Amino acid sequence: MAVGLITGTPTLGWPTDAQAANSVFSDLSVLISGPPIKDPGALLRYALPIDNKAIREVQKPLEDITESLKIAGVKALDSVERNVRQASRSLKQGKTLIVSGLAESKKEHGVEFLSKLEAGIDELELIVQDRNRDAVAPKQKELLQYVGGGWEFEDNSASSQIFWLLKESELTPSNANILDGRYAVFGYVTENEDYLADLKVGDVIESIQVVSGLDNLVNPSYKIAG
Repeated sequence: MAVGLITGTPTLGWPTDAQAANSVFSDLSVLISGPPIKDPGALLRYALPIDNKAIREVQKPLEDITESLKIAGVKALDSVERNVRQASRSLKQGKTLIVSGLAESKKEHGVEFLSKLEAGIDELELIVQDRNRDAVAPKQKELLQYVGGGWEFEDNSASSQIFWLLKESELTPSNANILDGRYAVFGYVTENEDYLADLKVGDVIESIQVVSGLDNLVNPSYKIAG
């Protein structure tokens, strides 16, 4: 197995010493633990640069509602109820920490989202009490939008790490890899993979061309040229 790593400004390379390699493999050992996340929305939310444990503790039980709803019939609502109560408890206990973790420029916006999230969790509790299973998923989606859209920290605060995972049968199940469900996997090498061995620290991505799906690449702060 070999892993390519990007750090700082977009540069391409491979670990060049034992310490760097051990760091990468240490990260991979964390990736392997726990069941893979297959919901694309959850993948993107977990990939957001949110270094705030308190809001993550609210997010986790809300995300877990998806698994709870896999239980047949209204029995699922017992599990959903536990998820909602945990999210509500975490929000009440961590509210001060959540707000204090926001950048000053984002604080007003974040407090607004926090209020909507708190009210929405109360509404979801009522939905569960009314045993209205069909209304759970739409409300869950709404609440997770507040989690994913309301807690941005300083601009450009995300790391710029990119990993290449090479197939190793003893570590990687057939037709899968250990990055799926842990990181936002955005592509696969389909040809010219031999060139990966030539990458080194300091190499720079000079250009990227979107060959399909450009309509899905949306950023409200600027207009994408066609």
